[in-house]
Amino acid sequence: MWIKTLNVHSGGDWVLLSLTWNAQGIGSMTRWPDPERQKPPLEQLDDPAMIYVSGPLHPAMINVLLPNLQPFVTKPWDYAGAQGYPYAKDWWGMLEKIAWEGWKEAREYQEMYKQTRMRMLKAGIEAFDGRFEATIR
Repeated sequence: MWIKTLNVHSGGDWVLLSLTWNAQGIGSMTRWPDPERQKPPLEQLDDPAMIYVSGPLHPAMINVLLPNLQPFVTKPWDYAGAQGYPYAKDWWGMLEKIAWEGWKEAREYQEMYKQTRMRMLKAGIEAFDGRFEATIR
């Protein structure tokens, strides 16, 4: 909805940003062909000035495990740790320079991480059991 609002507001007066200022989906979406867009100039991702951390938070276990979804899309602070995200260490490093310093080692974050991981593991096992039970009946 907000995209449509921005399009109406801009009245067609807009400019395509270089990926240097609009880097998102790094390691995944930008590298997949899409008939809706031209191939993005990936060399602009070599030294991004701004990176959007986009994608889901706490993906289902199946999305983490399926080889055709690698690297899976998630955020650096997620239970899955953004395995394929090339700037995860940079993100955590920048956090240390602002008011969130020490968050990764904080008891509150560690507890949230453990609880979320256990919740996602439980949901994954329940989904597996549900599919398994359906196939043996």
